[in-house]
Amino acid sequence: MAIDNPTIGNLATVAWTDLNGTGLSSSGTGATSVAYVESERADGLALAAALRSAINAAVNEGQSRFPLWVPPSTLTPLYTDANDATVAADLIERATGIRPDIASASPLSEWRRIAAGLDDYAALQASKLDPRTNAAGGIQNVNGHWYVNGQQVSLLDVFMVVRINQVANFDDSLNIYIEELNANNRLVKAANEWLNTLRGKKPASTAAADNASLAPAFQTDFFTKWGFSPEATFYPNGNRVVSTSRAQGIWDSNIETTKSYIEQRDTENQTAQQKLEQMTNRRSEVLEGLTSFIKSQSQTGQSFSRNLG
Repeated sequence: MAIDNPTIGNLATVAWTDLNGTGLSSSGTGATSVAYVESERADGLALAAALRSAINAAVNEGQSRFPLWVPPSTLTPLYTDANDATVAADLIERATGIRPDIASASPLSEWRRIAAGLDDYAALQASKLDPRTNAAGGIQNVNGHWYVNGQQVSLLDVFMVVRINQVANFDDSLNIYIEELNANNRLVKAANEWLNTLRGKKPASTAAADNASLAPAFQTDFFTKWGFSPEATFYPNGNRVVSTSRAQGIWDSNIETTKSYIEQRDTENQTAQQKLEQMTNRRSEVLEGLTSFIKSQSQTGQSFSRNLG
């Protein structure tokens, strides 16, 4: 599910969202289109690179500041065209929230901060792109910051997102195996009841077969209780005990077929139970790792606080 209105640092929306971007439109020119986001990403990276080159040049020339355009005194500007400088200032404002005066020289430290902000902005845009269709898309990590689906999150957030999704997937798998076990147990219980019915009505000898037929009421009562036909479920391809008289051998065949059905379901239950235990153990491992990571992060934060205090 894509995020229609991405926000910064909202773990809840990230945790239950597929990591596939923000569902951008493949056409159009607005802020929710792929073309716009790709352009913003590329322009942000290009301007950040240009600023760093200008910073290096300024250092080599012994200058401590420079403007975007029209330098005071002998400072070299980043752009010689006012329109280009204005476009750069617009981008910087979108990326950092601060609009520089294109004719005012700023210190190199400020340009470094702006370049880092442009890196972050480009990563934020890239995270909006679907990595399945765009090689530049997906989770981004730049300057120690993480970006997922158009949101900035911390490393702890990213770790928790992954682990929460793992736990959710394990829970889904556990529910599947639990449902399988419950369904099989119900079928085994029904089959055992039907098996007892067959044994109770089985003729004592071949001569008694004419008096040993199962009346329709037995199957009707079974269907009413369990919701399915015993014959169609337990031995759909074999001999069936119907309301007409059958020889003793047919009863034996149906009894053995029903017993085989029960054994088969028991075997399936054992397999499902093993998978259930494996999933439960793996889920516990993920939760234990999540708890350990959070505890470690908390201890690290406390240590920083003590050292800074």
